[in-house]
Amino acid sequence: MRSIFKKIFGRKSNPVLKMTRPSGDHGPVLIHSTERVRSTKDPTWKKFEIKVSKFCSSDLFLPVKMEVFSKDTFSEKYIGECEITLNAIQNEERRKFNLRDPKEKGADKGTLLLKQFNIVEKASFLDYLRGGTRLALMTAIDFTASNGSPSESTSLHYCYGSQLNQYQKALKAVSDILLNYDYDK
Repeated sequence: MRSIFKKIFGRKSNPVLKMTRPSGDHGPVLIHSTERVRSTKDPTWKKFEIKVSKFCSSDLFLPVKMEVFSKDTFSEKYIGECEITLNAIQNEERRKFNLRDPKEKGADKGTLLLKQFNIVEKASFLDYLRGGTRLALMTAIDFTASNGSPSESTSLHYCYGSQLNQYQKALKAVSDILLNYDYDK
């Protein structure tokens, strides 16, 4: 992201970009905060990645607030803000946003320019299965001395008569799910 500021406080600033989205009754949630770019009116922030679920709760029309501050060691001075939606960016309706202070009427405080934008889809577990990935479930049990002797009741391997021990319970829980996807049961 890049921001081009008009005269701010009559000097160069140390801009930081903060992105927030609404979260029901809990107020705004911070999505991302950029690094501070020192002594400039024309910052270019480092590239960053944000999951769609984090950015807008997977709601393409959810407004995300972009706020720019000038950050010094002990304080932040508000510069301006704009709202964007993932839908507008994705459809290339807008890539340039005017920064404004909602408390002040009139003049823009600068421009926020989105230089690059990509949505990268990452395959889910089910996508791999639909694509033909075959699973074969294999299990192993660690009988190292650090787990104690299986004959002692303090060991994770200890058997309580007909009850399953902690390792057996964990293996059963995982394998009950994964066996449904095992191609050679």
